[in-house]
Amino acid sequence: MDSSYYTVIGLPYNNVIGEYALTVIHDFRCLFMVFDDLIDELIEDLAGDLLDEYPRLSLSKALEIVETIVSKYIARIVKALSGKQVGLEEFRRYSLYRFLRKEARRRAYYYLRRFKEDNLYRASGLIRSIIECMDRVDYECVRTNTIELLKLHVSSRERLDYIIEFLEVINKYTSGLFFSGRVLDIACGLNPLYPLLDPSRIKPVLIIGVDKDHQVLDVIKGLESVYNKLGIRIVLREADLLRYPDVLRDYTGLDVALILKFLHYAERMRRGIGDRVLNLLDTKYIVISEPTISLVKRRDIFLREKKFIRSLLERNGLLENIVYSGIVGSEIVFIVEK
Repeated sequence: MDSSYYTVIGLPYNNVIGEYALTVIHDFRCLFMVFDDLIDELIEDLAGDLLDEYPRLSLSKALEIVETIVSKYIARIVKALSGKQVGLEEFRRYSLYRFLRKEARRRAYYYLRRFKEDNLYRASGLIRSIIECMDRVDYECVRTNTIELLKLHVSSRERLDYIIEFLEVINKYTSGLFFSGRVLDIACGLNPLYPLLDPSRIKPVLIIGVDKDHQVLDVIKGLESVYNKLGIRIVLREADLLRYPDVLRDYTGLDVALILKFLHYAERMRRGIGDRVLNLLDTKYIVISEPTISLVKRRDIFLREKKFIRSLLERNGLLENIVYSGIVGSEIVFIVEK
């Protein structure tokens, strides 16, 4: 640990202090009390920003997210302010402030979209029901319980009103391969459950689901016996595609890649990730969708998302390969033949 971290709090640096500091670095209020006022103001400011950006977020959760971020990056904050007298207004002009705000927004966004732990008990009961329905070859029962399961995930819940139309459009413009071929689902959520909505007709030979949330993957894995009875091979992989997009290299010679309501957010978090993902895909068709209404703030973003997708496709030489573009429900959908 650099000695500059200690001069700002008036402590001489030596090995003993260095070793002690390592044991308490996460307790930033104790270690860096000289910055207490600024840290308090910073936490309140960033929490207020989260509440403005995401009205559905509770104050307690906003504070929890921000305190976690500030605690994680406290050493960088101290280093940036070492030897300076800086108030919140001036600190807002620092690139570090913008970074902290972006990190807090990213965590809040994922928190609001993720599969909540509270839903796991409900999901386990629905999984048992679907398995029992499948044992009786009662496809209507399978469909009904699958719909209830999809309601537990915010992204798939918002698609339920038009899910059949959505699936039919994708299948039509992928030459029927979506219902019968090999499908790669990127940032899948609960999307791989779609064959269970019409088990007698939707039978892809392979579904590969990639997501960073192990809980949604566990839900899908719980239905492995159902997929087996339908003759569908299911492969699940836990991976953070923002950090490790190259895992997509492992999947080649596939028919359809789904990238649903993911790329624009990913691009905001890591510039260039959209181009990287498209270049890594080895599939005959790519299906890209983005919401026309923002999932959290409920505002119209159709023109913004249309511009984003078209620009992304143009940069990657795929604009002329579009076989379908249009609005289905509350999503704008582009399907390209690669």
